[in-house]
Amino acid sequence: MKRFWLRKPIQQQSFINICRAVGEDWKRIVDPTNSDATIDWDGAPNIWDFYGRTDELNKLQQWILQDHCRVVAILGMGGIGKTALAVKLAEQIQGEFEYFIWRSLRQTLSFESLLVEFISFFSHQQQTQGDLSQIVDFLCKHRCLVVLDELDTVFDSGHSVGHYSPGFEGYGELIRLVGERRNLKSCLVVISREEPREILALKGNRLPTRSLSLQGLGEAANEIFQERGLIYEPEQWQEMIQMYRGNPLALRILSTTIKDVFGGSVVEFLITIL
Repeated sequence: MKRFWLRKPIQQQSFINICRAVGEDWKRIVDPTNSDATIDWDGAPNIWDFYGRTDELNKLQQWILQDHCRVVAILGMGGIGKTALAVKLAEQIQGEFEYFIWRSLRQTLSFESLLVEFISFFSHQQQTQGDLSQIVDFLCKHRCLVVLDELDTVFDSGHSVGHYSPGFEGYGELIRLVGERRNLKSCLVVISREEPREILALKGNRLPTRSLSLQGLGEAANEIFQERGLIYEPEQWQEMIQMYRGNPLALRILSTTIKDVFGGSVVEFLITIL
């Protein structure tokens, strides 16, 4: 450390450790002009409200950074906080990777379009043509964090769970190839209401493919009521959490309604609905 502050040469690993200790990305410091070319948050939402989830974040970080999982799925019902959790996770660990890219499939992005975007991003806009094998090879050679949000939008609701709509089967092939490749240095994180069939076939506690089924908030949901200035007793907010199964989105909407319609009184709201 003394040599570092005296601006004397130090070992690369020592420099990396110092940067991690102070929360800096060593790659940006070494080559600040290249950071934008290796980080792409396009489609990721800004997360202003985030509650609890410490255990879930720790587990996901362990899977990715320590256990070197190749595929990780974050699963759960709508509004439960899957995307928010993934954003916080990516913010915390993206500095451990050479490349980071986030893509939302909300607009039902075709797999061919996804490949074009991936190839353009990984080649620093030098190429636009390629195939899936090129992407997987790049993920083997470089340490990349790839996030696919709302994967369930490319599923066929008329078939069994995790079945892709016609023309979108390439997403399943991507998951399978990443999950099966032995020398892969990267991690693919998928966010979905349904578990893809490929992950069901590949996952295991000791295997490099795992899934986290996100449950509702517990006591952390109390922060939602406090932020909105609601008036309530402890047993009342417990009743509300159980009633809405700790769903953060449902509780935020409910809290706003109680504030606007019932003057912030949880008692008045409960009297009305019970």
